[in-house]
Amino acid sequence: MDLGAAKKYVANDQWQEVIRLWLEECAAVVLDAGGSAALGWEIDQVVLLVPPQRVIVMCSYTDDEYKSFVQAHSRRFPLGLPRRRPTSRLMVFDSAWRARELANINQNASETLAPFFAQVGTNVRPHKLRIVPDGNRDDIKEV
Repeated sequence: MDLGAAKKYVANDQWQEVIRLWLEECAAVVLDAGGSAALGWEIDQVVLLVPPQRVIVMCSYTDDEYKSFVQAHSRRFPLGLPRRRPTSRLMVFDSAWRARELANINQNASETLAPFFAQVGTNVRPHKLRIVPDGNRDDIKEV
C-alpha cells in the first residue's frame, strides 16, 4: 500500500459523494486541522463514516491556530477535543472518540506513527523522515 494523498477532479455537484465513497474505503484518514470552508462538513463525514481508531489529526503549529480550530470544530467530534494543543501536533482517537496525543518518538516519523499504523491494522510503512520541530519543511530529510 502506498502512502500519499489521492487526487481526483470532479464536478462541483459531485465532490461530496466522491469524498463519502473514499471515506468508506480508506484505511486511515489524516485531518489537517486547518481552516478551509469545507472542513466542517468533512469532519462530520469522517465522524459518521470512519471508525475513530483510523483517524489522525495533524494539529496547527501555534496554540492560537489550534485554539481557533477547537472553537470551530470541537463540537463535531463526539467527545470534543482537548483544549491544549498536542506537543507532537498529532492526535489520535480510541474506539469511543477519546482523543489522545500521539507521542513524538526520537523526532522520527516512522517510530512516531508506528502505534497509529498498528492501531489501524495496516502493513503500511512510511519512509523514515526526520520531524523538524519548528515546522520548516525544507529541513525534513530522509534517513
